[in-house]
Amino acid sequence: MEPSVVQRLDSLEAQVQMLEQVQPCDTSCSCERLPAVHGDCRRGEFSAGFDCVLAKPHFKEAFQATIVTGPGTMAMVPFSYDYDVAPRAWFGYTAANGLGLRTRYWEYNQSADPFQSPPGTVASAQVVAVIFPAVITAIPPAVLNATDKLEVHTVDIEGTQKLQIGKISMLAGGGLRYAMMQQKSAAAVTSSGVVTQSLSWQRRFEGVGPTIGVEVERPLGGFGLAFVGVFRGSLLFGNKDLDRTEYNGSGGGLPIITLDKASEVLGIGEVELGLQWTRQLAMGDFFVRGTYEGQLWSDSGSPTLGYLGFQGFGIGCGFSR
Repeated sequence: MEPSVVQRLDSLEAQVQMLEQVQPCDTSCSCERLPAVHGDCRRGEFSAGFDCVLAKPHFKEAFQATIVTGPGTMAMVPFSYDYDVAPRAWFGYTAANGLGLRTRYWEYNQSADPFQSPPGTVASAQVVAVIFPAVITAIPPAVLNATDKLEVHTVDIEGTQKLQIGKISMLAGGGLRYAMMQQKSAAAVTSSGVVTQSLSWQRRFEGVGPTIGVEVERPLGGFGLAFVGVFRGSLLFGNKDLDRTEYNGSGGGLPIITLDKASEVLGIGEVELGLQWTRQLAMGDFFVRGTYEGQLWSDSGSPTLGYLGFQGFGIGCGFSR
């Protein structure tokens, strides 16, 4: 016997109720297990973003110059870097199964405030290249001037995997990082407008190595606000070049010292913590993020090979579609 019209309507109503109970696809579900009505969420996702980071370098036990302040007393003058713009950008793609590929770029390229010895003071600039120290000194009425610059570039290419643990969304990644760091320092003693002594110093490192990291996102309420955290570590292997040139008018000592293509290893640790607001639009998800962050570079400080750190405040935006 064929089903009656009422039975057919009851069957259709039951199917509609079943489909209505299926939750929309989100980062915690697998689109491959959902019915065909959710076929749209089977597609991959592109994402891109840009951060404007106000970053300031910090040095461990490093100084730009020294000043004699009294009999048997000397004051060290630290490097004076301000918070400057250090841009960062990324672009990535994530497949429906959570696997993805992403590239990131970051740059810091700024100069320290120049130093000039106060009138009537004895001032010096020092540097240690490998194990050979050098120093130039300005005795009044001579004047000491010093300038310093720091330049850093990093490029990451990494595979990623999306994960969901309760309400916490995670993006784990690993791959390769390329980094270039260059530090320059120049000082000169002038008397009546004539350079009588000079000292220049430069270190450049360039290397590649493994990098791993994880990004976490935890919603806060139902208004698109979330806590975000980024943790990353890198170990780079590469070459270091060193150049120190001294002129003091006497012709003694070692005026030029170089170190070319020396094998070097360098470790980097990074942390970002902040808040993110996300808005769903017709073209995709748009977000704005604010972070407080820091980096630690081992054996990279100027000029004593101590630690180099970056502290910064970032504001950025991005989208995913």
